[in-house]
Amino acid sequence: MNFSMPNKAKLHLQVKTISESVAYFTRNLGWTLVEEMDHAVLMSIQPGYLVALSESNFNIPSQTKKWLDTVVHSPNSGDSFYIGVHSVQQTLSSLIQRGIHNYRIKEDPGFICNLIVPVIDGYTVVYWEELFLTNDEILQLYAQGPSELENAIKGLSEEDLDASLSAGKWSIRQNVLHLVDMELITMHKLKFALSESGRSYIGNSFSQDAWSDGLDYKIRSIGAEVELFKAVRNHIVQMCKQLPDAMNRFVVVSGKHETAGRLMKMMHSHVRHHLRTITKIRHMHDNV
Repeated sequence: MNFSMPNKAKLHLQVKTISESVAYFTRNLGWTLVEEMDHAVLMSIQPGYLVALSESNFNIPSQTKKWLDTVVHSPNSGDSFYIGVHSVQQTLSSLIQRGIHNYRIKEDPGFICNLIVPVIDGYTVVYWEELFLTNDEILQLYAQGPSELENAIKGLSEEDLDASLSAGKWSIRQNVLHLVDMELITMHKLKFALSESGRSYIGNSFSQDAWSDGLDYKIRSIGAEVELFKAVRNHIVQMCKQLPDAMNRFVVVSGKHETAGRLMKMMHSHVRHHLRTITKIRHMHDNV
């Protein structure tokens, strides 16, 4: 999660040839060129979302570091990056007009619809649209989170927790520790919404990789964190059942209202994403 200044690049892509990549992203995705230097460019994906491109055979020029936000997502070739849109169908229509025909759509009803598009330099763009649930549905799903987590890791040994999809990808252990930390980070905003509805909220930039390294996700046990996750979810559920109109209380972030219900839905969607990854890992390793 990144509460960043909108005039800085949150994304950095390494590409084979700057000129070819700029031409591709301009022609096929509708990105616009903002600034260029030797072997690097700054482009706009959409208003408020900038990306820095640099050639993989060169270090990004020191002058271009002024483009970069405090925390920058730097996926490798073969990885995905995400772009939020108001309508996946409208985005798809625009991309088809620009010549994009290799894509697939994946929907998690009530949560998210993803338009998945392989692009140049081995990357995959995931355009995502938020879908909606009622507040009662959100609260019910949010309350089910602890049992879903326990079922996902049921029967796993300490050795099993170190299984991953492939070398360099997060293990089951790392996925669990990350989802619990994200729960705690987002709960800070949620508690402000519940206690001081209508106030402005400014959060810090967050790097999941920095937290994974700094907090030793690779080797830590998960028992205490799973119990903490259960306690936090129960704490929030009980408050929302007691406080009048709790799910519609909100904070103001960059001029926009973020309700308690929307935050809880986002938190549970994040957990579901990592539980699906854990399930994939278990299926890949038959003995896990």
